[in-house]
Amino acid sequence: MFVNYHLNVGVDHMYLFFDDPNDPAIEALQGNAQVTCIPCTPDHWAQLTPSLDGSIGQRQLLNSKLALKLAEAAGYTWLSHIDSDELLYSTRPLKTFLRQIPAAVDVVHMPPLEAVPEALDYDCVFQEMTLFKQRGGMKVVAYTSVAKELKRLRSAFLRQKVSNSDPEAQPVRRYEVGWGDVLRLTLEEYLFQAKQAIACRLGAARAFRKEYFNGHLIGKSILRVGINVKEVERHRPIPHEGDILRAMVARDVRVLHFDACGFEGWKLKWLRRHQGLIIAANMRPVRRLQLQEFSAAYEQGDMEKLIELYKQQYFLTEQEKAILVRLGLATRLHLNANLFQAS
Repeated sequence: MFVNYHLNVGVDHMYLFFDDPNDPAIEALQGNAQVTCIPCTPDHWAQLTPSLDGSIGQRQLLNSKLALKLAEAAGYTWLSHIDSDELLYSTRPLKTFLRQIPAAVDVVHMPPLEAVPEALDYDCVFQEMTLFKQRGGMKVVAYTSVAKELKRLRSAFLRQKVSNSDPEAQPVRRYEVGWGDVLRLTLEEYLFQAKQAIACRLGAARAFRKEYFNGHLIGKSILRVGINVKEVERHRPIPHEGDILRAMVARDVRVLHFDACGFEGWKLKWLRRHQGLIIAANMRPVRRLQLQEFSAAYEQGDMEKLIELYKQQYFLTEQEKAILVRLGLATRLHLNANLFQAS
């Protein structure tokens, strides 16, 4: 369904990397000329690096660099790195959107919409989960005044610190965005904060108890193939030191993030992290707290407590849903069932 959907919305080719080299999907997709399946065997990793640390981040960086090489060799124009729990969503034809991007733009950023579970499990999570949180703006820096932020953000969009271990390190300028995007994002961030305050007063404070989004806040990017970058990180490309990428923020394209694909999918994801089978470095504080809460509940061996934790982290009451939708902090999306069928 993941593959069918993206091919039907306009993706020309997909490079799929399988952590499990024996995944039956590899054989099922072999006859599809629009799909390249790459099993991540020990030989695969040995060809990419002499030292594999086992972290998700390193594996994704290595695979995305390979995908960029393959896309460039095949003559494709754009490349995006998305996970299997994400879908590209556009309010207009994806290819039309990409054709209209100015030639000067290197990177298109897609803000996220986060799916909200309303049941413990689903037969088809992509079709059955229809409620999505949206926040508008982007949590790039701590906003103070619009005038000050306009000056700071004009040439500092998506800043990164020189060292994650040094909180005093000065941000490094990596992206250049237009004034229109800067102004819109700044105003949207203030508007989000105002709506959040209203929602809390109306009775939906629980939705903001940690962070509004459980998953990533940054979203994903579409990179123009042929641009010389140092790495293609899972959220955005990283330019070489001293280089600046010209970026724009999409208004018509979003990435739908299904952070919790039902209780069983959620349990498996966090169990693998709890057992150390997946090393997720640089998790945000809210993510570390989620892991701590999961580990504590799992160690007790009580399935009911795990279910209760899942509901606590993701479920909203009908009143909370209504408030968030009314304020534009959440929306309903019903994806066309035909998009998930083989063409």
